[in-house]
Formats: sequence, structure tokens, C-alpha cells
Amino acid sequence: AHYATLLTDVAAWDLMVTNRRRAEVVTGAGVGEVAALVAAECLPFEAAMRFVYRRAQRIAELVGDDKGKALLLMGTSEQALLPALSREEGELHLTHRLSPDCFVVWGDRSAVESFEAEAQGAPGLKILPATARGPLHTPLASGWEDEWADLWEECLGAAALRPSKAAVHRVSDGAYLGTPEALRDMVVRQYSRPVDWTATVRCLIERGYRSFVELGPGKVYTTLVKRIDSNTRVANVEDIKSLATALKVTR
Repeated sequence: AHYATLLTDVAAWDLMVTNRRRAEVVTGAGVGEVAALVAAECLPFEAAMRFVYRRAQRIAELVGDDKGKALLLMGTSEQALLPALSREEGELHLTHRLSPDCFVVWGDRSAVESFEAEAQGAPGLKILPATARGPLHTPLASGWEDEWADLWEECLGAAALRPSKAAVHRVSDGAYLGTPEALRDMVVRQYSRPVDWTATVRCLIERGYRSFVELGPGKVYTTLVKRIDSNTRVANVEDIKSLATALKVTR
């Protein structure tokens, strides 16, 4: 799935480039953050493919028979959510801040199910299952950073990150990264940090960006942009029809 995501993201980007569109700023979540480096023309596509493919294989080995569970929570606030994450059965981790009222939590199955049972029936709260891939985007994954650093160097080989042709913003907090060292650190520590899409979008809006295009299948993140700030223009590129809309948005 990781490998396919990278391929579809880059293929969608190629459609934009073919139609004379260039990004001023790029960002992404998970594999999308690596694809953003390819779009910014600082990471060779071949190196990105090797890294994503081999990292996905290793994650599958590390996670193994994972006993965790993840939930997507809509219709709450972080302030209301945080006190409920510390439970007798274990700590729940806030892995994704997707919009001001939308979050993903992950933890041991018993702790998550305890939370779910307690939260059922809360006014306005919608609870949906989310994809669980072990402790990704939690501090529990920090022990894998040295392995990702070694893998990164191995997959790049003699190649080096080139100067970025678009501003790259880290999705864990929205920070702008202007050096190869910072970009490498972003990739190495990517799965040790929660995704904060809310902070990232707000940071970009503060910098004056109002048009957003999501590359690859679906429009989850563009929908979330609207939830964060309705005064934005959004589009996605997943086929020829959606490409036509994206070209209008970025005209």
C-alpha cells in the first residue's frame, strides 16, 4: 500500500507538471510527505521508491501481529478529548489532528475499546474504525529512527538531496524546512511524531496560500482543508475529470 501510494501521488503530480503547473509549497502525511520531496525535485524518484518499499517491508516485520486499535473521532475538541486518553487499561495516543473537530487515536485494543464504550452516545460525537499500523505517529516508534536513518542513507546511495524547488512544510507541526539536513530529519522522525494537519494548513494560510490540490486517490485531505478554513479553494487529482478542476483552481 505504501509503494502504491507513492506511485499514484507522483503520477498525479506528473499530470500537473505536464499541464504547466508548479507548486509553490508542498506537504503530505505519511508516504505523501516523501512524495512531496519528489514533487519539490529534491529527492530522486528512484531513491524514494526504494526507501518507501523497503521501509514498508520493515514496518510489517516490526509491527507483526499488532494488538493495537485505532479510531477516527469526529465532532469533538482536543480539549475535551485529552483527559480521556489516560486510562487504567493503558495510554491512548493522539496520532492525527485532522481538523479542529476530527482526530485519530491509537492504543492497546483493551484501552481503545474501554474508551469507545465510555464515549458511545456522547452528543455530536461520531466514532469510526481507522486503519491501525502499530504505533506509527507515536513516541513508541522513536526506537526505529536509527534504522530509518541507515535505510535512508542506503537508498540514496551516492545521490544527495538537491535544493528544493518548492517550499517544504513538515506535517507534524507545519514548520518550513529549508535545509537538506532538516528534510532528512523529517523523514527519519516522520513516524515518531503525530500528524498535525490542522496546524500545517493554518501555517500555510498564514503565509498567504489559499489554493490546495491533493494528489492521488480520494480527497480526504482537501475536505479537511475546508473543515479547517472554509475560505479556501480546494481540488484533487485522481483522474482526468478531477485534473480539469485542479487546473482551474491553480490558474
